[in-house]
Amino acid sequence: MVAAVDGAYLASMKYRHLVLGLVVSLSSGCLRLGPDGSSDPAPTPVGFPIGMPVTATIGPSGGVLASGDGAVTLTVPAGALAAPLELSVVRTMNFAHGGIGGAYELGPAGTTFATPATITFAVDEAALVRSDAAGVGIATQSSEGLWHWSDATYDGTAHTIATTTGHLSPWSLVEGVQLLPGGAVVPEGASIGISVVSCYSPPSTGSDPLTPLGYTCDTAGPAPLVQVDEWAVNGTAGGDGTHGTITGSGLEATYHAPGTAPNPPTVRVSARVRGGPYGGVAYVFSNLAIGQPHPLAGTVTVRQPQSGIDFAVTLDVTMPIADDGPDETNWSATGTARLSPTEFTMGDANCVADAPTQAVDESYFLKIRKDPMLAVRFGSITGWNFTCRNAAGMSFPWFVSVSGQTGRELGCIVPDDVPITDVGHVDATYAATCSPIGPAEITWSLHRTD
Repeated sequence: MVAAVDGAYLASMKYRHLVLGLVVSLSSGCLRLGPDGSSDPAPTPVGFPIGMPVTATIGPSGGVLASGDGAVTLTVPAGALAAPLELSVVRTMNFAHGGIGGAYELGPAGTTFATPATITFAVDEAALVRSDAAGVGIATQSSEGLWHWSDATYDGTAHTIATTTGHLSPWSLVEGVQLLPGGAVVPEGASIGISVVSCYSPPSTGSDPLTPLGYTCDTAGPAPLVQVDEWAVNGTAGGDGTHGTITGSGLEATYHAPGTAPNPPTVRVSARVRGGPYGGVAYVFSNLAIGQPHPLAGTVTVRQPQSGIDFAVTLDVTMPIADDGPDETNWSATGTARLSPTEFTMGDANCVADAPTQAVDESYFLKIRKDPMLAVRFGSITGWNFTCRNAAGMSFPWFVSVSGQTGRELGCIVPDDVPITDVGHVDATYAATCSPIGPAEITWSLHRTD
């Protein structure tokens, strides 16, 4: 039996339903109007932990605590704590508005510092697909579930962004402003509307300044409190005939795709935005694939060493489109799965696969995400029965499972996206580490067939 299951995606969908219910209950209070006139800012649940916390005991002389993945560091200065205290940091699911990567909960909750501590995030430039570094900030979540933008400083040499805090709470890298859609597939010669939305309100001034708060920027209407003074395609103001053109008025624009897809067929639309929560100028992006999804064919290989044996399963498939939506395209698959090796030695026993091939027939075999970038999500698990015979002539069954999934963290609960540049030629490799069987490597080599 072959099963290709996007387990991380399904898990995320399960928690999405849970989160929606929690947000409804949190949103019943009286809230200020958002930048688009809605009843936001919107509270969110606290992210549940992913993995194990890292702890360090820090006292009056100060110290440093870093997350296990090195993405966030807390630096406590001398005199900030009156007595030694065990501090902790754990990565959590990120529900922050405009959140980038994981969120991190610093504890114990309620801890305060006599002198502000510094929180530093490492900025992965490859993750900045919807905003440049100038538009990225740090936000913290209050006990009411609201996200507050925090003034931060970006270090382009060290690729870090840092802020100061007098307390411990959940924190996340965030984008202040976004384009909607953040990614899409646009047929050749067609057009698509692009809008600027605010994830955080601009800072207020005057006698009662207010901290910028987080809004539901994935669905909110245009944000009238920011200004756009340039729309561009691949860095060219107004675009060109090869990569498409864009015409804008205020915070709305229309992208017009060329009659023939460029090579590569992915273009980046940008808006230069002034007046966001960062108080300056930032560029925000939408990544568009020109053309239409097509049937695919080719191979997917999952390699997973076990007990010193380098098992590999190669899936030779033809893939019609199962469904095509605004955010993702799913393909079905039929074909054959081939195992290698089909024979191995275990102790004094020789083991031979009962069948070296299996049929592939899956309704949702491959998913390509369109937003915020073209990227593959995939999951596959195959089971293989062996018959082993030892030197005494006794036989016994043995079972081998080979699995790989584009997910990470505990139980593959965090879906991972594998970037590609062309939906018609899916060539990518991914190292999967979250399988309970052990690390695996997934390689795609697929191409359009029409």
